[in-house]
Amino acid sequence: MQDAGQNDKNLSYAIIRAGISGILAAIKLHARGATNILVYEKTTALAGTWLDNRYPGPTCDTPSHAYSYSFALNPDWSAYYACGAEINADFTKVATDSGIIPLIRFNTEVLSCRFDEEHCIWRIGLSTGETEQADLVIVASGVLHHSNIPDPPGLDRYAGKAFHSARWDDSAMVDGAKVGIIGGGSTSTQLVNALSKRSARVIQFQRSPQWITPVPKFPYTPEQRAAFRDDPSLMAAIGNDPQYWANIYRFTDDLTNFISSQMAEIEAICRQNPEMNVSDPDLGEKLRPNYPAGCKRLIYSWEYYQCVQLASV
Repeated sequence: MQDAGQNDKNLSYAIIRAGISGILAAIKLHARGATNILVYEKTTALAGTWLDNRYPGPTCDTPSHAYSYSFALNPDWSAYYACGAEINADFTKVATDSGIIPLIRFNTEVLSCRFDEEHCIWRIGLSTGETEQADLVIVASGVLHHSNIPDPPGLDRYAGKAFHSARWDDSAMVDGAKVGIIGGGSTSTQLVNALSKRSARVIQFQRSPQWITPVPKFPYTPEQRAAFRDDPSLMAAIGNDPQYWANIYRFTDDLTNFISSQMAEIEAICRQNPEMNVSDPDLGEKLRPNYPAGCKRLIYSWEYYQCVQLASV
């Protein structure tokens, strides 16, 4: 954002949804002196993805200190990869500390957004029946809040609980129960990891297996968290780690060149993962994709192959 002038400060802003991007937009506008800001959030609380996805075991695959606002680094992350509830709490705290909570209208969904050319203003239709207006609209709704709900034949005859992971049913008793998980992506992987230690039986239904990239999972010690508080540059160094970013850029570049030596190295790591960590050859074959690594989003997990070999799975 450019520096705000006096006229800029007098503009009215409408921000759609109070997720990570919406919170950031509100904080920055508020900090630079804008006084007419409203954030429309369709749910009862903020944090977007990390509010919607509260199934057992959600974890970010980006290091905690990189998945943070640069102006509000958190020295108290519990681990290198934070869980969903912890991320939700962190962004909620930042929003509260920044003073933008009063700017958010909860339980208010934006149903329409039309630009009135004659009056040079946005007309915003809300789920409350009201129509508001704003000079500028910032769409921060994201893409993960519209769940793709399947309707397989026979589901209407199923007597048990059935729901999408992003619409988790808190009344579902998964502890000691028999649970079926449909899918093979990151969410399904995390659910298998979590429920394999809680449910009596976990059955994963997947159309095709996914490549699992091994990553380290380790908690931060009290001494490390104390060091982060004493020296914030230690947190910034993790978020800005040159090797971490070099790996990201290398992978992004190499996706367009599947015969590169780097892609071959990535695939070798993925192929070696089940070979080293799955003892049953038949299971290992079921878990091995028949397409090159990178054709689908790679899944980061430090325990999936161990969890699918538990007696409960």
